[in-house]
Amino acid sequence: MALGVFSLSLAVRALYAADLAPVMYTREQPGIRMAMRYDASALRMLQGDGILFPAEADPSKTGLLARPPGYAFFLRMVYAGLGRSFFTAQLVQNLLSSTTPVLLFLLAARLLGTAAGAIGGFLAAVSPHLGAVSNLISPDGLSALPLMAAMLVLAPVAPDREPSLGRAAAAGVLIGLSAWLRPNLVLMGPFLAMALLVLARTPRHAARPLALMGAAALFAIAPITLRNYAIFGEFVPISTNGGLTLWQGVADAGGERFGARTTDRRVAREEAVRYGKPSYASWWAEPDGIWRDRDRYRRSLEVIRWRPLWYLRAMLRRVGEMVSYHSTGAPLVGAAAEAAEADAEHESGDEDRLAPLRTFHASDDAAPEPVLDDRLVLTPGEALAFTRPALRSVQRLGGLTTLPLLLLGLARLLRRDGRLLLWLAVVPAYYFVFESMFLYEWRVATPMHYPLFAFAGLGWASLATAAARAIRRRAL
Repeated sequence: MALGVFSLSLAVRALYAADLAPVMYTREQPGIRMAMRYDASALRMLQGDGILFPAEADPSKTGLLARPPGYAFFLRMVYAGLGRSFFTAQLVQNLLSSTTPVLLFLLAARLLGTAAGAIGGFLAAVSPHLGAVSNLISPDGLSALPLMAAMLVLAPVAPDREPSLGRAAAAGVLIGLSAWLRPNLVLMGPFLAMALLVLARTPRHAARPLALMGAAALFAIAPITLRNYAIFGEFVPISTNGGLTLWQGVADAGGERFGARTTDRRVAREEAVRYGKPSYASWWAEPDGIWRDRDRYRRSLEVIRWRPLWYLRAMLRRVGEMVSYHSTGAPLVGAAAEAAEADAEHESGDEDRLAPLRTFHASDDAAPEPVLDDRLVLTPGEALAFTRPALRSVQRLGGLTTLPLLLLGLARLLRRDGRLLLWLAVVPAYYFVFESMFLYEWRVATPMHYPLFAFAGLGWASLATAAARAIRRRAL
């Protein structure tokens, strides 16, 4: 069963890779500027920069704090072994992210039953959210892998027994590693530890291992924090994009009249005007990235404190968007290229900035040549093209039924074991509480869907059991 879930997941992701192929290395590639930043960081690592410390540390270069170093290091390893190619990076990502539905299957099968685990794994394998995000040159899809591994490490004692010290430490380190990829997971370790402590039957006995788990998560993140202090002399836990996305969240709630903007470039341009510093317009993270991000937090919190109910409504709307599977920004198979996130505005320098990508393999002597031909990498997705109509129908059906069946699964589990329900709901709850405060993009919340698909799998299994009983009664 695990092999079947992995194979289906990999096939779906291969289809998305083929869908996105026409827009790779173009303006229409989703997140092209972010991908270029990660690519540049990976190249610098290949040329001598460390994972954390650049060869020449400059406190004025606050762009180093824009994002954690985990994904750039992943690209660096792919480039070193297989050459510099976004297509190859997609392939490796798809292989890794296809194991995450398998972890979900193992987790749900252990806690909810084999049928629920198998259906949950199937839903994760064909999900537009998880399939599409796996092919973006971004860390969003990969960040779910260590997080689900941590949940699986804790599963043998969930929810009735406290974990051993070794199990708790391992889970904490895995959660910390997920924050190396996505900074919005920085508080997941302490949040999970406190939630499990509340759920523990004997909190006094559970306090020690759960405290260790939270501490281990923070310990795994600590090298980034120490690096930031050593270079910049400031306490920055991971990155400086929290204030940016909170300020964008204010704009998304209707706060543009306060000066907030919804896109990175518009925020940077507005700050250039606000502070009379034209250099701010080029990038939100540099120069003065630390001060600017803290100032965005300050301005955002001033607006939220002034109109808390207004912002609470925006947060609740975002929670609804997170579980609105029928109206998601994630494209169905076959529509990924059509839904590529083209930039709304272009500067005169864009063509020059994108030119290196179009001559990707030949323009940089320091970049290893690709080992695999791009056409070879895309062959599986092209060979499976005939499955697109059927898969799109399955995805549409999933979009319409996942939320109702998820709620049914929650209701059934509430009757059976409410504490287990809360245990599995901790990861989605983290996103509901914290991610709803910031600008919501469907890709950044993809890890939360794995536990939700476990609930939906239980709902489908319960529905199938009820239908089988009804058929037997009718036959009798």
